[in-house]
Amino acid sequence: MRLAKEQSEGMEIPYRTESDRETERNALGYSTCFDSLTPHNSVPFHPQQWTDAAIILDEFTQGLRHCVFGTTEIQKYRSKIIASLGQKLADCWKNKKPIRLVDADADAESIEFIYDLIQLYSDEPVSREELEAETFVLVNKYEPPKRDLHFYHDPSPKQINLEFKKRMEKRENLLVLTSAKKDRLYRTYSVEFG
Repeated sequence: MRLAKEQSEGMEIPYRTESDRETERNALGYSTCFDSLTPHNSVPFHPQQWTDAAIILDEFTQGLRHCVFGTTEIQKYRSKIIASLGQKLADCWKNKKPIRLVDADADAESIEFIYDLIQLYSDEPVSREELEAETFVLVNKYEPPKRDLHFYHDPSPKQINLEFKKRMEKRENLLVLTSAKKDRLYRTYSVEFG
């Protein structure tokens, strides 16, 4: 759910529960999680109301696994959610609307499941060859340049704080990865660079 909310901000569309943006949501579309693709929630999803809309499924491999195997509230509405997703995908296919599947861990099994849903819920027969001919896979082969990494094994932040101070005085770029987990002795704190 958090990811869907963040994506809605990035795409400048409302998240499904933002009631103050209902007009915008109905006009532009909205972001939601797989669990909400059901008519049984606060903002009911009916695929027939979105036949002219494109669909973007981010982290779709994980999302599909959650739809099929999830043990959360999704269990109650699993068949309806999968049917809604299948109908929406079939509508996109029929109306030549984009279907964007985004995932760094995409696998053939998940893509096959999408194909199966389109075929199952389409009004007219769709061959696997047709689906494959319209499938484009973009592979990100970027690898960052090799550089030295420094690991600090001291449980105290003293050593790393001294190193940061030296590097900041030299106006060097720093990448600081922190954890929100709080420790009794040392707390995570906000780091700001001017």
